[in-house]
Amino acid sequence: MLLLGMAWLFISGFHLPSQMIVGQVPEKFDQAKATALKVAYLRYIAEYTTWPSSKLGASDSPINFCVLGHDVEGMARTIDRLIIESGFSIQGRPVHLEILSRGILPFLSVNTELAESIRSCHLLYVLPSEKIRWDDLRELISSRSIVTVSEMEGFTKKDGMIQFVLTSADNGSMRYTLHINLKHCRKTGLRLSAKFLNLKEAVRIVEFPD
Repeated sequence: MLLLGMAWLFISGFHLPSQMIVGQVPEKFDQAKATALKVAYLRYIAEYTTWPSSKLGASDSPINFCVLGHDVEGMARTIDRLIIESGFSIQGRPVHLEILSRGILPFLSVNTELAESIRSCHLLYVLPSEKIRWDDLRELISSRSIVTVSEMEGFTKKDGMIQFVLTSADNGSMRYTLHINLKHCRKTGLRLSAKFLNLKEAVRIVEFPD
């Protein structure tokens, strides 16, 4: 209940103190609750990201969330339910969802089509199904001001920006920690707020050689 309650409070617009942003995953893993927690994190990430003005467009243009891959956990559905249908905004802008997921819509396998589809994304969530394709995909994304987030192992070592990592808490339970590759964020013109980066219990800055 702690996990679901924390995620719902955040989605509902409450400003949580830093020690509460770390949600513990129940001993008996509940995929739906874990996905809701990740969606709460995504909204938090987007709220405290600064994109280049050329990327954002007019003041009433939406923040575009994109989900890429085979969505077996229902990430897109959860974003739609907790953010889009609920009418929440990010930085005073509406939120739009673009689904690039096998099993929901035909997957865009041609790189030119995929590159065109992700051009308007502000935040791209890459599902684990794309691990074997990531080396090719990151070439399409690397120069764009798009926040890339995934739970794929080694994501931040391969030009991904933010990785959800399940870690053990002191009490033996599991929790998500965000591993952030700041170097790659800065290379694409993105800035993450100190308010977000200072969530010491939830955020770990990772550095990798060029």
